[in-house]
Amino acid sequence: METAAHTVEKHIVIDSPEHFIGLFGINEENLPIFRDELGVDIHSLSGEVVITGPEEKVALAELTLKKLSEIIARGDQIDRTRIRYAIGLAGEGNADRIGEIMRDVIAITYRGRQIKCKTLGQKQYVDAIKNNTCCFAVGPAGTGKTYLAIAMAVVAMKNKEIEKIILT
Repeated sequence: METAAHTVEKHIVIDSPEHFIGLFGINEENLPIFRDELGVDIHSLSGEVVITGPEEKVALAELTLKKLSEIIARGDQIDRTRIRYAIGLAGEGNADRIGEIMRDVIAITYRGRQIKCKTLGQKQYVDAIKNNTCCFAVGPAGTGKTYLAIAMAVVAMKNKEIEKIILT
């Protein structure tokens, strides 16, 4: 409903308390991230989220919340970094890729932790490794290039696709 010129208010119902906590964190600690990153007023009211602001920003907030909700419904967890990244992707027009990034499990550690891509760049890198015999990656330190390459190599070795891993 219209509350002022070019300002809209959108109400989104969150079905379960677990889903709400998964999205907004304990004591709604993630709400300020949505406020600051999206430039909207967002608050909760008894299982309902109210977003107020310029129409375009409210639509972006709604889309981002929808995509993050799909990730939570799948059983994956989100954190502040993933929220910020999802907002950035949605702002660039890549909202459909938000769920795609965290969907594929590359490997499972011996402790049962799933190794997944965290960014669109990592997803593209893993896809390149899967689809090519040889793959080179260049980028800043600490972005997961070696970690993902080794995870992919270990999976290939377990599947008997390769006989040894050579790390140079």
